[in-house]
Amino acid sequence: MPRDAIPPLDNPPTGLGLAEFTSAVQATYLADLDIVIGVEIDGDARAYPVKILNWHEIVNHTVVLSEQTGYTRDYGGDFYIQVGYTTSAVVWFPQVPSIDSRFHPKTMVLGLIGDQASKAYPFSEMGSEAVINDRFDGVDIVVVFQEKAQAALAFDRAVNGRTLSFVPVR
Repeated sequence: MPRDAIPPLDNPPTGLGLAEFTSAVQATYLADLDIVIGVEIDGDARAYPVKILNWHEIVNHTVVLSEQTGYTRDYGGDFYIQVGYTTSAVVWFPQVPSIDSRFHPKTMVLGLIGDQASKAYPFSEMGSEAVINDRFDGVDIVVVFQEKAQAALAFDRAVNGRTLSFVPVR
């Protein structure tokens, strides 16, 4: 891909890429299972739909990113899925260090980075709904995974001085 082929989105605007943002209620272009990256800072919650982020290298300052980005793109689906990139072994961007050959190069993972360690929990290894009690970087954690949503989260298992253990409930 040529340099700057994936344009950033800016707010406040800096020319092309003048992105508009909307409330969650007005974000009717999102389906229930669309993946978003959520961020909350000092009570300010923001959502970044992955199907829009895949078309842009960075988003500067948003609330909920709407499809009105200042670019003519088909945000109705996920670009990488539409062109077969997510299932192909081809990698468009060089990886350093090299890709771990034990997994498909595009395996989705929950990645944890701590002060003393890093660890990946591959979604393909977790089953349809997983609850994993583990220890990471000196902290007892629980990892929860939901296959339909393709989402995994890690939480500290310590509550009021007690370390809890979790099991899946069906």
